[in-house]
Amino acid sequence: MVKVGGSILSSARDYVYSASMIAKLVESNLRPTIVVSAARNATDLILRACDGDRRALDKLSSLYLGVAEELGGRVVGVVEDQVLTLRRILENCSYRCDAKVRDYASSFGEVISKILLSSTLEELGVRIMMLNALDLIVTDGVYGNASIDYDVTKLNLSKVVSYAREMGVAVVIEGFIGRGRDGAVTTLGRGGSDYTAVAIASLLGIPEVWLVTDVPGILSIDPSISPKAKLVPSLDYREAFEASLHGVKRINPKSFEPVILGLGRPRVFVRSWDSRGTLISDSSVEGPKLVTVSSREPDTVLVIGRGVGGKSFVAKLLEVVDEDYVAELIVSSVSPSLRIRAREGKALELARVIHDELLG
Repeated sequence: MVKVGGSILSSARDYVYSASMIAKLVESNLRPTIVVSAARNATDLILRACDGDRRALDKLSSLYLGVAEELGGRVVGVVEDQVLTLRRILENCSYRCDAKVRDYASSFGEVISKILLSSTLEELGVRIMMLNALDLIVTDGVYGNASIDYDVTKLNLSKVVSYAREMGVAVVIEGFIGRGRDGAVTTLGRGGSDYTAVAIASLLGIPEVWLVTDVPGILSIDPSISPKAKLVPSLDYREAFEASLHGVKRINPKSFEPVILGLGRPRVFVRSWDSRGTLISDSSVEGPKLVTVSSREPDTVLVIGRGVGGKSFVAKLLEVVDEDYVAELIVSSVSPSLRIRAREGKALELARVIHDELLG
């Protein structure tokens, strides 16, 4: 299973490069299932257009048609039709869209991206089968943050993916989108393509997932906070879930729901094309893995890793932190993390000190 992230898709060259890397997998006698994200910034542009910014739609059109025209061939006309349909949808609601139309409009980012990548793969001689996520991924119908109905989705996917395997072709499907039982298009929330990929892998028993992005993997801290940031080799599922809850790598926390529910245990690699990345699996070593400033809790620094709430690590922490930076220390017996409530305006400096002294 390979999820091609939007962060690495912003030009024709990017689509060609990702397609060439997938072609190498196929040459190794693999037939990967490929989940595709919208191009970089595409979803944001669509949402801005839904809120009245007509120029945002022009930028989206320029982005995708520019890629299509550089790739050439029949894909140009297909993309033009998709962009025209999206424009009509937005014009019908006078560029002031309700939740239902926003989700429908947002789906075009992934749909067009799938068309572009699929066309490029075919040009490279890769035999593929394009699947429509809106026909296969069934959700609970919640606009903007839907959850996948695993039972129905598994039935849908099993039939077509089994056929694709018999035919010896690679499968390409959109991430981020699905359809509620009432037929309405729904999106899975930010980072929803990760959720799509892990869910499909879990449901179909695919043993390995690559979440391919523009960085080599999950880093021990945001490099803008500390230049000593380094690649985290591995996390267990609970550690990764905890990190995702607080915005690390913008992974959708629901990505780990299929694993938590026991639907599957795929090994997940957060990686670039040329890096093995960070492995997320059943196990990892004890101790702190990363430090982050929470995107959910103001002025809160988290140290994430199994065992960080133990007396030994807490003692080390207290030796290096200055009480002028700390308002409260919160130890949880459930989450694999240690929370430190920083004094106002001190979170970034506190995160840097903890990381550089204890993880750097």
